[in-house]
Amino acid sequence: MLSYELPLAIAIAAPLLMLNTLSFRQLVDAQSGFYFHFLPRWTIFQLPFPQIISFVLFLIAAFAETNRVPFDLPEAENELVAGFHTEYSSMKFASFFMAEYANMVTVSCVATLLFLGGWQPLFPAEYGSRFIPTAVFAAGGLLCLYHGLNPARPSTASRCPLPAWFSSPWRPCF
Repeated sequence: MLSYELPLAIAIAAPLLMLNTLSFRQLVDAQSGFYFHFLPRWTIFQLPFPQIISFVLFLIAAFAETNRVPFDLPEAENELVAGFHTEYSSMKFASFFMAEYANMVTVSCVATLLFLGGWQPLFPAEYGSRFIPTAVFAAGGLLCLYHGLNPARPSTASRCPLPAWFSSPWRPCF
């Protein structure tokens, strides 16, 4: 049986050897620029082209590292209860789960820095990449405003079952 650490190390070694640095800043700087004025110079697009295979191997090994489905399926009846989750409660469980999610964020950041160009824009500035953060922020704000003005469930304050003399403007009915 082959562990996931070996393919993960080989997938990480490919862009490190190709870009010849261990510095995250230099890795991202080496991936700046564009091929043919529109295709980013990410590691998965650089020659030799099968670097996308390294990226796919990295993703599969990262799923195994972070205990995500399909690598963490229960195999026996005693594991259906989630095993170790029954031993922890309250803050111990929260700390354990937050550590798992911190691991997922770390693996995602490393994948972005190694293969997907880091913080470099997806397309050149002359095509409008400098307006993307503003557009995403404005779209998110409009979406929040829409859902704030049109709630999924109407407020129950207008259908107060208490008599009018009991409810007052200072004590809303929930």
